[in-house]
Amino acid sequence: MTVIELGERREAAPAAPPRPPRVPGRPARLLLVLALALVTLGGAAPVRARVPGMVPAPPGATPFQVGDRLYVTAPVADASDSHELIAYPLAAVADGGGRPAALWQAPLPGRGEVFWLTELAGVVLVTGPTSGDDTFLTVAFDRATGERRWQQPGAAVGGGGKLYVHLGVSTGGSGAFRRLDPATGRALWSVPTPPDSLRFDFTAGRTGRLVLVPAEGPTQVWDADSGRRLRAADLTPGRPSRHQRAQVVGDLLVIVRGETVTGYGLDELDRRWQVQLAQVAFVTRCAALICAEGPTGGLRALDPATGRTVWSDPRWTLLAERDGRLLVTAAGPVASWPMRVLDPATGRGVADLGDWQLAGGSHRDAPLIGVRWVDGRRLAVARLDPTAGRAWIWDVLPGVQGGCQAGTVLLCPRQDGTFALWRLDR
Repeated sequence: MTVIELGERREAAPAAPPRPPRVPGRPARLLLVLALALVTLGGAAPVRARVPGMVPAPPGATPFQVGDRLYVTAPVADASDSHELIAYPLAAVADGGGRPAALWQAPLPGRGEVFWLTELAGVVLVTGPTSGDDTFLTVAFDRATGERRWQQPGAAVGGGGKLYVHLGVSTGGSGAFRRLDPATGRALWSVPTPPDSLRFDFTAGRTGRLVLVPAEGPTQVWDADSGRRLRAADLTPGRPSRHQRAQVVGDLLVIVRGETVTGYGLDELDRRWQVQLAQVAFVTRCAALICAEGPTGGLRALDPATGRTVWSDPRWTLLAERDGRLLVTAAGPVASWPMRVLDPATGRGVADLGDWQLAGGSHRDAPLIGVRWVDGRRLAVARLDPTAGRAWIWDVLPGVQGGCQAGTVLLCPRQDGTFALWRLDR
């Protein structure tokens, strides 16, 4: 495969490309246009065109990639307000194309909408809204057969290989947080939760913790494995904090109250530092530092030991961190997405990957895939490599729409009512 470093090249790309006209029966012309598009992107083309696998994608269908499976939720044909879950094997997807046969189909309860899906302990877990109200339902299907094993009210949360369900998440009132046995749905323990107070810490290699940060009363840290309370402390004695935002970042609980940002140690809930910062919307990990981002972008990197500002740059918003490098794009609304790589220790730019939009990821460590339109009709696809500081041209795809998803495969909706699937490791 040819490797191209794009550098500063630009391709104008409309936000909503027009539907291209079909040109049946002209493969030679199509190959010529594809070759010219690749020349525009860098002067070389793949050795051969990739032929995708296909699965049906009726209107309203939603795909979820999990491991070696593709799950699709879709309306049932000729059945009003009924939806089903369909499982497909991703191992059957190869450059040779074809249509993987469905492994099983199962009816979905309630509205049939699903916003969270994963696999755990031999079951497929889905969460969506129930019919007629604003609460949520979690359902477990047997991974091998699609048989429904159990269902419980609440929104499911996965972490550290465990299953948790949060009740009352959508009502604004008090609820509960439970750990469940994924095979049976049996509750192993339950903790009452004040409204809008729940935070998580599932750092790899360490026992998970859940943190309750209520507007009034003590902040509490619980062991997410056993349900045992580890620590409680009133962080704002004598005064409620109804407009605070809290986030677990590494070993710290970071709380934003107006322009005051405070870092507390998770083990003892002791105050480590406090700084004044304007316009902080949220905080997250930036390699060894903490990044505070404004409501419309702009990054400020903080020393987690002292809260001191190490560097700041109003131009960027954070997209991802990989192998000690930060992938950022322009802050605020932009017509195109300039992809840059920063050194997290200094905020210095180390690579320009060109203008791309990031394909949606099926999980946190999903491949970083950039897409952009060529002539408004074909989708250029590149692997974004922050470590090497390069964008690797992968292909230019005709006949697809936006909304691509990167995971085990690259999945793109097509204009003919199917999902097209390409293996990214080929």
